Amino acid sequence: MNILRTVMIAIPEKRKEVLQTILSLVELQGKDNGCLSYGVYSDIKDEDFFNLISEWENRRNLEHYIMSFKFKVLLGTKSLLREPITMKIFKVSDSEGIDVINSARKKMKLIYPVLTRNVLTRNVLTQNVLTRNVLTQNVLTRKGA
Repeated sequence: MNILRTVMIAIPEKRKEVLQTILSLVELQGKDNGCLSYGVYSDIKDEDFFNLISEWENRRNLEHYIMSFKFKVLLGTKSLLREPITMKIFKVSDSEGIDVINSARKKMKLIYPVLTRNVLTRNVLTQNVLTRNVLTQNVLTRKGA
């Protein structure tokens, strides 16, 4: 599998135009042979920042997309961008799912059970001290009133 990551940072006044172009391409993208998925993501802090991620069955299908009219349209947005488009292709030789993550987390619990317990105990103690301080402050405020 191959993953193409495209980063686009729009000129603020041209953001809507860039987004419309990207969305029109995404609608067409699912029809491309070998395209497993295509997503567009916007940054939480910078709404002009777009991250396009597409997954391809193989390099041949990705290269076919790179030579397509749709890809030319994407490259044609350069006059609407603050910075040049950046692209990276990642070749994925192996991937694993949530079961691997769950397994790793279980192993960590076995390796560090005391550390986890100590952190939780420390958090509970800190919370008790903070609660006691608030209660004391409330009592002192009432007495002074």
